[in-house]
Amino acid sequence: PEPREPADLPDPSQRPADKHRPTVSRELTVRKSDSSSKSTRPDPDAEKRAADEERRRLRETLASAARNIGNVVSSSTSVEIPGPGGEAFASYAQVVKSKYTLAWIEPRDVQDDSAVVKASVTIRRDGTVEDARIIRPSGNAIVDASVRRTLEAVTFVAPFPVGAKDEKRVFTINFDLKAKRHFG
Repeated sequence: PEPREPADLPDPSQRPADKHRPTVSRELTVRKSDSSSKSTRPDPDAEKRAADEERRRLRETLASAARNIGNVVSSSTSVEIPGPGGEAFASYAQVVKSKYTLAWIEPRDVQDDSAVVKASVTIRRDGTVEDARIIRPSGNAIVDASVRRTLEAVTFVAPFPVGAKDEKRVFTINFDLKAKRHFG
């Protein structure tokens, strides 16, 4: 069939009303864009903003973790500073602690990680280790042997800080296997 011209179309007002037939308006309707719908054009800065936000959240998470780590973590070694002049030796104790922590190789063959070995280390003014011995073993021969090897391996720490008057100093070091395994 050939298409009919608009004049050939019946006038809708002249047609009988049909209950089941929808009426169609011929009026042109223009819809305004919905502000909640997304634009079809990609936002060139959206990815950058999302990446910046992710980096910001990561920085905040890491900063929070760093602030809290001191509250929940103990080091694998701790150093006690007996006697007078502790202020001059406070940062030096950190040097001693670091030296022994790095030198201590964790024994892998031990299942129970609750072992703590207490050792005494005597250091001369020039940083030479004069004496190093276990004063309270853990009761685990493997852990005690690993600490003994560490005490034998460290023969020099660092010279005493300026202002220190002692010729030698005794430091007590606690080697904690659980802390070593968790925090190196």
